[in-house]
Amino acid sequence: MTNLKTLNARTETLLRASTQVDKAIAHHLCEIAKHVNGKGNGDVSAVNYFWSILTAGGKSGLRHDAIGNWLIAFCGVTWNAEKKRYNRKKDFTFDLRAAEESPWYTFTKQSAFKPFDLDKALAALIKRANAALEDAEHAKEHKVNKDMLKRIEALLDPKALPKTAEVAETSNEDTDTDAEVTEAPEAQAA
Repeated sequence: MTNLKTLNARTETLLRASTQVDKAIAHHLCEIAKHVNGKGNGDVSAVNYFWSILTAGGKSGLRHDAIGNWLIAFCGVTWNAEKKRYNRKKDFTFDLRAAEESPWYTFTKQSAFKPFDLDKALAALIKRANAALEDAEHAKEHKVNKDMLKRIEALLDPKALPKTAEVAETSNEDTDTDAEVTEAPEAQAA
């Protein structure tokens, strides 16, 4: 069994090696970008070869999404999903300095589309505001107008909706034009 000192030393060695590999790949990608945008005169075969080796058999532990996004941003290529290969991007201005200052490993995965849900967003906002009010340790840093929060909560309370609004929002039936229409509570009080 390996002792703790050996395990810790190996951890440090592997992490240093990993950092060096990331930097070497970043340098290599810049060389590929220089080829595509310089001597290669638009030849993207080096990009496609790199990509084919990277994605072959799913064995690479590298973040394909980050490398792909870097290639699109700095190499002057676009992804052709139908042919599963990169093509040269028209009207691309190559900036080596920007490419070198933004290595592939700083790129993040593109977020998948998430539909917006207003009800959930407002509920989350109210929950955060109430949590901030309860946070005694940071009370002075939080800025939550209690009166405004109460008004928002009242506005969003389904029990506070007028009966006509509930019917209009939830009913799929045809409305009877001779039926009596009830006014909202505020209108009755006037």
